[in-house]
Amino acid sequence: MNKRLIITVLVYVIGLLIFCGLAVAGAGETPARHEVVKGNTGFALDLYHGLKNEKGNLFFSPFSISTALAMTYGGAAGNTAKEMAVVLHFPGSPATLHLGFGPLLNEMDARDPAPGSVRLALANSLWPQQDYRFRKQYIDMVKTSYDSGVFPVDYVKATEKTRLKINRWVEKKTEKKIPELLKRGLLDTLTRMVLV
Repeated sequence: MNKRLIITVLVYVIGLLIFCGLAVAGAGETPARHEVVKGNTGFALDLYHGLKNEKGNLFFSPFSISTALAMTYGGAAGNTAKEMAVVLHFPGSPATLHLGFGPLLNEMDARDPAPGSVRLALANSLWPQQDYRFRKQYIDMVKTSYDSGVFPVDYVKATEKTRLKINRWVEKKTEKKIPELLKRGLLDTLTRMVLV
């Protein structure tokens, strides 16, 4: 068995164990949480099937992708929201999705790993343009359902300073494993929000 296949199988099994384990985990089970876990599992399997034939080693985090896109989905409407819900296997209503994600994120973040095991750290943040008017209900939903920090910044007058500030936040949250998430030139004066 080659190295790529072993890594692919391990990622696949770990992903399934996380999602299935959370689906049957005790006290925090609610209908909304159950629907989110079920949808995340479907999305993870679809994503894996789309990536499995890529060359090289395969490592991905469907839960991280789903969480970031669920936060984005909270601000979507019309056909965009409908298409996102289908592709990401989100439950029927946005309220169910956001209601289910909060307890799930809290449970995952509260798990205390055994010494020597893999530790999972979750970190979400929004970096909106300081004078841009985002809907308050969206900002509040992201704060409460996704435990996201919201850090207003100035892309217009301090683009590079803002990029460095976001990168420092990411570097700290990832314990220096991701020192430069945003490369130079990725942000500009037209940027209005970055979701991390």
